[in-house]
Amino acid sequence: EQINALPVQENGRRKLRVRFAGDGRATTKRTGTVMCVLALLDEKKKNASREYTVNLCNGKEDRAAFEATLIETLNELKILRKEGITFVDEDEKEVKCDVSLTMCADRKFLGMFLGVLAANAKYFCPYCYCTKEVIADFGVSSWEIKRSYADAKKLIDKPTGDERLGYVDLPLLDLPFDCVVPDTLHLFLRIMGKLVSQVTVWAVEQNRQADLEKEMARIGVPFSIKEEETKFTWSNLDGNDLERVLARLDLKNFLHDSASAGQGALPKAPIWHLKLSDLKALCRVHKVSSAGRSKAEFINRLCGVPRNEELERLLTKPCRHTVRPMVVDDIVRLWQEFRVLHYSLKCDVGEENYLDSKAFFALVYHVHQFLKIYGSLAQFSLQSVEKKNHMQTTVFHRMSGKGGHHSCYTKQCMEYENRQLYYRVHGLFYEPRKYKPRHHPEDNELVGPTLRDEEARQDEAAAAVLAQDPVANGDNDFNELNVA
Repeated sequence: EQINALPVQENGRRKLRVRFAGDGRATTKRTGTVMCVLALLDEKKKNASREYTVNLCNGKEDRAAFEATLIETLNELKILRKEGITFVDEDEKEVKCDVSLTMCADRKFLGMFLGVLAANAKYFCPYCYCTKEVIADFGVSSWEIKRSYADAKKLIDKPTGDERLGYVDLPLLDLPFDCVVPDTLHLFLRIMGKLVSQVTVWAVEQNRQADLEKEMARIGVPFSIKEEETKFTWSNLDGNDLERVLARLDLKNFLHDSASAGQGALPKAPIWHLKLSDLKALCRVHKVSSAGRSKAEFINRLCGVPRNEELERLLTKPCRHTVRPMVVDDIVRLWQEFRVLHYSLKCDVGEENYLDSKAFFALVYHVHQFLKIYGSLAQFSLQSVEKKNHMQTTVFHRMSGKGGHHSCYTKQCMEYENRQLYYRVHGLFYEPRKYKPRHHPEDNELVGPTLRDEEARQDEAAAAVLAQDPVANGDNDFNELNVA
């Protein structure tokens, strides 16, 4: 039924959508594991058991491990994309399907798989050639998806990093970059973690730490702020806690407008943005002491010398980035907009909270482009992949030899998953046996003979058989041997 429900293309063949995903984990303190899975996006049920492991290896999550273990799997994926796959339906007819392959992974796995630099590099984006210098330039209306396998092949041999545009290796799979879908799960965790950290910083600046902890306790999220010698630290929240904070946290219960409270830091003079070495050189130019290790010391000395035009500009002219008064109502509105954005990305087309792709154009540069291609990103979520990681870790600790006595954990884990898949395909389900209590011999309400009674009865029967042996034959040694 699910094969016949696949969409039919113009060439008369059906289209099967397959998502390739991968992730690494620390199985133990000394053992790391890398997992790659395939998911059939057209399956009705979507959970961790529907993530089919195609590669599992022990080792670090790095490029060398991918090249050593993924080559055969990737070659099969290439053939699958090129030739498609043939199914046999209920009527024993062959159904030919083209395979549409997409990929989704977290930023670390994605960077090593595609051969691009990490997120902290100058060319940080795995889709376009945006740099850190223009990351905050919202005057650019759009950044198109321009990276490709052909560009990587052309630029990989360039001598400098700026000429390579962020490429360090060739992608392991010749897949169009518009088929590499952003991971909405880790995007939400990262952005929401930043928002919570910023709100906590505002609460600390306004000396409202106790109010924030009280508000977190009201919504049922464990959260605490500790003051150390030179800084404040606070609790890290997991995905479920972040979901609850996004849905229930009331910012007005612990924040107030900075203008009404008389707070809000004024912009610092440009001299504060100079390096320590530049400040020392400036002190030597104005013939004041350059000894010390603190910026404040050098700036205080420079404030007491006659000022020329350059020094006057450094000391008095404010930075071009001015700090606006904080209005809590504006923050609440932005918080609600992000909540709508987050829930809409988790919806399929046609559901109640689903929004058209135009609604995200001003907020992100690439999400709206993938929404135009695929309609919804909920089907590409890595939540089931993370759950699969947890399930395999459980198999390691409960159902494997843990690598001891020359046992292979990855093989045992794959064998276990193959058995589970066989049971599901053939409709075999495990039913635990019902518990039958064993009665104590002194119990007067015995329903039937206990196990000990049965053993005693068998012993009596065996003794009766031995008693009927021909002892009168005089072969005492033989009879003693039989009794023994």
